[in-house]
Amino acid sequence: MLLQFPTPGAITSLLCEEFVAQGSKLAGRKVHKAALLANIYAAAQSSIALPVASDSPAIAMFRLVLEEYLALSRLPESIALQAETALANHPDRGRLMTIPGV
Repeated sequence: MLLQFPTPGAITSLLCEEFVAQGSKLAGRKVHKAALLANIYAAAQSSIALPVASDSPAIAMFRLVLEEYLALSRLPESIALQAETALANHPDRGRLMTIPGV
């Protein structure tokens, strides 16, 4: 959601209903996401953050850092799947998997 709406100004550039509709597609599987998004919109309206244009270099760098973080956070899962595939038939795999944390 931060990639789409990185600043309070990006949020409040839409009507609350529009933000909730667009944010609902991005917020995942939350039970009360409409209420959560309405609260986020209300917080953005009362924000004292400095206004930053959505196409500014600062926002471009912020998005770049977020995308890198997301890619790095997916990496351990990818490595674990590769290891599982490579070691699926190895005799020591079963013994190693009995050790907590492995």
